[in-house]
Amino acid sequence: MRWTLAMIIIAAACLGAPGAGVAAPPLRTLSQGVNATGSKPEKLVVRTLPELQKLGDRIRPAGNANAREIPKVDFSHEMVLAVFLGTRPTAGFKVEIKDVREAGGKLVVKVEETKPPKDAILAQVITSPYHVVVVKKSELPVAWD
Repeated sequence: MRWTLAMIIIAAACLGAPGAGVAAPPLRTLSQGVNATGSKPEKLVVRTLPELQKLGDRIRPAGNANAREIPKVDFSHEMVLAVFLGTRPTAGFKVEIKDVREAGGKLVVKVEETKPPKDAILAQVITSPYHVVVVKKSELPVAWD
């Protein structure tokens, strides 16, 4: 009996407390890179095909006939989240949407920016890092963390 109770307690600890926050389904990277068009930082929630097409123009190099097409998104079940850092003065910067979860009546999006070390030798080129992901459709308001 004690062994069974101990196993239940361990399993509960591993799974987390009920109601502590509901994890959203895994996210899928649609596109990620360092050459987005536009110089302003921006965070977008895309729920329609026209919005996705407009977003595609920001992440495909202009005038490149061989540019990769944006993969299809089923907007009846999915939506897109995109984060753009804006311009950065050198190579070595990166942005990543690390996690998306439901908490407190919101869809909380955790974003992480990676900066190059201060003593790094870097290409002196302007970059514009971005990350675009597909997640399960939600009508909840989005909070960026």
